[in-house]
Formats: sequence, C-alpha cells, structure tokens
Amino acid sequence: MLNYNKLKIFFTVAQTLNFTRASEELFISQSAVSRHMKELEEELGAVLFIRTNRDLILTEAGRVLYQEITPFYSREEEILRKVYDAAGTGQKELRIGFMGIQQAFHIPAIVNNMLLTDANLSIRMKRYNWDEIKPAVENYKIDVALRLRMGSFDASQLDHQILDAAPPAIVTSDRHPAASKESVCLEDFKNDHFLMLSETDSALPNSFTHMLFKKHGFQPRKLSVYDQPETILMMIHSDAGISLLSRFAATDQFPDLRVLDISIPDMIYLELIWRRSDSNPMIRQFVEQMKELFTSAYQVPTFSL
Repeated sequence: MLNYNKLKIFFTVAQTLNFTRASEELFISQSAVSRHMKELEEELGAVLFIRTNRDLILTEAGRVLYQEITPFYSREEEILRKVYDAAGTGQKELRIGFMGIQQAFHIPAIVNNMLLTDANLSIRMKRYNWDEIKPAVENYKIDVALRLRMGSFDASQLDHQILDAAPPAIVTSDRHPAASKESVCLEDFKNDHFLMLSETDSALPNSFTHMLFKKHGFQPRKLSVYDQPETILMMIHSDAGISLLSRFAATDQFPDLRVLDISIPDMIYLELIWRRSDSNPMIRQFVEQMKELFTSAYQVPTFSL
C-alpha cells in the first residue's frame, strides 16, 4: 500500500524539482526528504528522479506517478475545507502569502487584531517571490496574497483588490551623485552598477528592466542579479550599486536610501488576490481590513511590454 506521507513529499518534490525547496515547504529536513524519496523508489521498484548536479528531472515513471496523484494533492486543502464545512466543524484558518515589500509590514497588526477577535482562528504567513505567489494561491498553498503585479489582471479563477499603484523608480544611497537631484532620467545611470531581481525567481521585473534598457538605448556597465529585493536594498545601502525597483520596496528599512522618480508611464499594482471559489470568511475579513489602510485614488493606465 502506498504511504500517504511519502506521496505528499514526492508531490512537493515533483512540483519544485528541488530537495531544498521541498524541505522548506514541508518544514522537514532535506535529508528526510531524500530518505523518503529513496524509500518510495525502493517500494515501487522504479526510479522516479534523475539527480544531476543542479536539478532533479522526473523519469517517465515519475511523470506518471505525478500525473496520477496531482488531482488529489493539488486540491487537498480545498477538499479538507469542504469536509469541515459539511461536518459543521468549520475550522478557522487563514494562510497569508506576501512579497518582500514595505506594505507587508502592515500585515502583523491586522493578524493580531483578527487573533484577538477570534481565539479559535489559526493564521500562517509565508513570503514569496514574484513568480511564486500567484501559483501558491491557485494551488491552494495559501488563501490570500499581498503581491505586486505588472500588466493587466489575467487570472480567471482569482479575485483581486487593488490597494495602490505607482511607477517603478531608481533606488540609490544618499551618497550617490544623483541622490539630491529633483528629476532624473534612466539614461543618467547607464554607467552605474545595476542590481536586479533574477530571471529565475522574478522573470517579469527582470525582463521589464531589460526592456527599459533597450528602449532607452543602453546596456548598463555592470549587472548583478539577486533572488530577493531585501538583498538588493542591503547592497545599495552598502554602496555596491543601484536598482530599478517598485516604490513599494522596503526602502524604509534603510534611512540612507533615496527613491528617485523617472519618466516611465508603466505602473506596478499593489493588490490582494484570492480564489474566487473560496468560501473562507476570513479572507474577506482580511481584505476589508487591508483596504482600510490604503486610500490612494488613481486611474488604471494601459500597460504593455
């Protein structure tokens, strides 16, 4: 008989194709993940992964197993919630995802208020990068997410609430020669060392930044990529370079950073997203409390890459 726990671990590994990421999502050690996968392969008498120096690759047997169990595991949380609702137990839980932005620091106060209001409520929070957060909502890993978006809203299965919008900006330290200027152009920084989000974790802002370089007719003297905006802000604070980031970046964590407006019409949206079919009342409560914090009025512009 197949072991539920091992299949769940296999499902997570097959999704991430990375033992380290799978262990982080499952809150178990990487060695435990590797051991369970080896035991599952021995029980099935089939190799499920090809292990390379960098990646995992599903074998044909691994792909078949993944395809067969995905309909259940991808809907596991939804199934459990429906069972709880039908049984009248109605477990109260809210799983919140967020990106590494300044506005995420509002979440703890709202969570505290919700917990004080309902002692039976359980709340979990997790940080995600650009490309991870929308699939996390769609795949029932989290219930609601605070994210940044570029372009039009294109998720037919999701609802959203826009909280604010702003164009991207240049972030420098206050020791940069341009830090005191009233207005700057992107071309002013063509000789600077640009720090960017990586294509692996944040494909859209990475490609958008490269598009802007091309549009403005230059390639920066030097480029370095990082997987998280917090790391980029630390590097800017260390005078290691500058970056093109959203105005929602957590620049307040470093008082010596300066955010400089540049002439770019494209907007970045700060929004909450959740599954339209989700009946969890805690989602609406969280959304309403977040809405109260944001009063910015704007017209939604047209965006194109």
